[in-house]
Amino acid sequence: AIAEDRSSRQAAAEDYREELAFHIGTLAYVYGYPIVDLTAQMHAQTHAMEQGQQILAPVNHFSHSEQLVTPSTQAGLRAPNNDTLYFRGWFDLSEGPVVLHTPDTHGRYYMMAVTNFFAEVQHLSRRTMGTKEQEYALVGPGWDGTLPKELTPVIVDTRHVWILGRLLVRG
Repeated sequence: AIAEDRSSRQAAAEDYREELAFHIGTLAYVYGYPIVDLTAQMHAQTHAMEQGQQILAPVNHFSHSEQLVTPSTQAGLRAPNNDTLYFRGWFDLSEGPVVLHTPDTHGRYYMMAVTNFFAEVQHLSRRTMGTKEQEYALVGPGWDGTLPKELTPVIVDTRHVWILGRLLVRG
């Protein structure tokens, strides 16, 4: 009876360890997947990968769509959009803050989704910041300094950041 009890406890402990390993693995995947995915996207959009590549710009620069996105030109975007032009850029904050200038859009809708590599998003947009000319400083982790008063800090928890922006167009 003692051997049988010990055997059932060992089996229960093995089941527990297996279940714990599964949960830890799931948490690691959920934590790490955005970092891996965004790193791959960054490489694919900052390096020439194919002839006629739709999205290509060096780090710390924007690429701009000059036409509205259609189903055949969406190039990895979620969906076509019939009234906004897209722009996007990958930024490296490891050497210090990067200044981002937004012009006065005179009430025109714009939006910039500032995404860290944990896939957490901050929105700079007409709704959140207004449409007057502004300057922001994208500030990465570990930076210790003083920004000029005219810069609005945007704190980012990773050294790289992706910005996906949209600007309303008419006609």
